[in-house]
Amino acid sequence: MDWNASPAVYPPHLRSRVRRGFGIGIGPDYRSWCQIKGSAGKGTSAYVRGIKIDRIYQLLSEKETTYFYLLERSRSIIDIREHWPILDLDRTLQLSRQCGIHHPFRNGAPEPFTLDFLVTELTDKGLTYRAANLSPTVANLHDRSGQLLHVQYLWCIENGVPWFRVDTSQFDRKVLQNLRYIRSWFLHQYRSDDELAESYAETFLACYERNVPLQSLLVASRQRLHLTDTAALDTFLYCAWSQRIPVSLTHRLALSAPVVLDDGYNHG
Repeated sequence: MDWNASPAVYPPHLRSRVRRGFGIGIGPDYRSWCQIKGSAGKGTSAYVRGIKIDRIYQLLSEKETTYFYLLERSRSIIDIREHWPILDLDRTLQLSRQCGIHHPFRNGAPEPFTLDFLVTELTDKGLTYRAANLSPTVANLHDRSGQLLHVQYLWCIENGVPWFRVDTSQFDRKVLQNLRYIRSWFLHQYRSDDELAESYAETFLACYERNVPLQSLLVASRQRLHLTDTAALDTFLYCAWSQRIPVSLTHRLALSAPVVLDDGYNHG
């Protein structure tokens, strides 16, 4: 699912952005329609290099960064496009009129709606797409923000794209810090090895005991597998990231802290 890359097919006020590649392309060629430079949320925005797709993502809030990390952990998801624009202005203008609301404008010209995320997933049925909107509460269709979301929803449904509201009420600073911590294997340039990861996860979970600090569990698993301290830590982080070790994201993760596993994991 992609837009025509030819600027000529769009209204004049959009052509310069399309020409620069904003909102166009898939995978590493995609560029976010919304840019951090000049955005209102600079203090909580982040440039993040992707693991699945090797490009820089522009995430405008900590909530967006948290959700992006959660998406990256899913093995079935193969592409994530942030701030994907709906460049079908004729239709979104019609839908806005039908809903009795004013379409967004910028400098006197219609501005495209943007989906927080357009996600591509590989399933048994092939490639599927879904739109995700981040919202801490259920949208009120009587206020403007809720009405704008409804127009997004209608366009997506018409075009066969399931539209979902993501409840971000549990996306607190602790969850984000934990995701960044277990993702640090990537920053360390650790080369993942699935065979080692499976063996390590099995060994770590066999050594696991409640209320035991991560550092002690790393020592126990390292000794069994004859790994260096660095390799043991990075392999643990990779296993936690890839969900082979089901760590809880709502409890603090640190070398000095006990490791808490997800409620769904039955130990022993």
